[in-house]
Amino acid sequence: MIIHQQTMERFADRVTEISGGRLVIEPYAGGALVGAFEVLDATSAGTLDAYHTWPGYWIGKCPASPLFGGDTPFPFDTLAWLTWMYAEGLDLWHQMYVDAGYNIGEVLLLGIYGGPEDFAWTHKPLRTLEDFKGLNIRVSGYWAEVFREMGCTVVTLPGAEVYPALERGTIDATEWSMPSIDWDMGFQDIMEYVVVTAFRQAYATFDAGINKDSWDALSPDLKTIVEAAAYDGTMWLMTESLRRDIPTLKRFEEAGVQIITLDPEVPVEMFRLLRAVYDKVTAEDPFTGKVLDSITAFYEAYEAYAEKQYPYPIRLK
Repeated sequence: MIIHQQTMERFADRVTEISGGRLVIEPYAGGALVGAFEVLDATSAGTLDAYHTWPGYWIGKCPASPLFGGDTPFPFDTLAWLTWMYAEGLDLWHQMYVDAGYNIGEVLLLGIYGGPEDFAWTHKPLRTLEDFKGLNIRVSGYWAEVFREMGCTVVTLPGAEVYPALERGTIDATEWSMPSIDWDMGFQDIMEYVVVTAFRQAYATFDAGINKDSWDALSPDLKTIVEAAAYDGTMWLMTESLRRDIPTLKRFEEAGVQIITLDPEVPVEMFRLLRAVYDKVTAEDPFTGKVLDSITAFYEAYEAYAEKQYPYPIRLK
């Protein structure tokens, strides 16, 4: 079972346990009730009480949504990103849905990866800027625009369609998730290379959005229980995902996959392109600008702090 589903089931179990059975949440796997890209609309309409997903899928409806999922033009680490999220991010996240007309009563952070995602899985080495030209790749969020600018053909597919598309040769490459999840997807069985340079999405975050009527129907103590269970689920995913990831790169090598890294100029150019994408988006959508300003201010403050507290990397050999 993919760790996202395990996170949701842990959350549901915690709510039932702590509430003494007064509130029971029945989780379903993605696609079981509605399509993966339909859960926000279904929750807003009351067809579902809640959803759990990565928010960047709503890029066409809420332009700021990929920012909340971790598609930012800054190299945060997980703890710093989590700090911004609890300090300011969640309130802005909820405001985004309300401003867009969605009947969402509460947005809970329900999961963050403890380590970075793999950059991409490919059939050919991907190291230089030139290597990107002509690549047919699955990418989501605003990084999709960056890959297009670099000469790629880009498609966005839900998780259940990624492996078959790679197997059939419909796409040449994909970005997807962290190493242990990519292993569970089986990419090592059909792909020759994994690019691991950690910057494209080093701190992916996931939300549980709850229908407003369903949320308002809960008593104050049940709301507190739901919030506490979501916090527990977030901490569990952060630590459990890192625990699983640590041995997985070695497993890739043992499976015959070649692990490669990008040349240093590639992330520099890709961050430049991502900032240019956000310049265009914020010019058209002031709310995205508001979110990006909040992230930027926190990042600059955090970097000033980190430069003094961590002036050099410590490695014990």
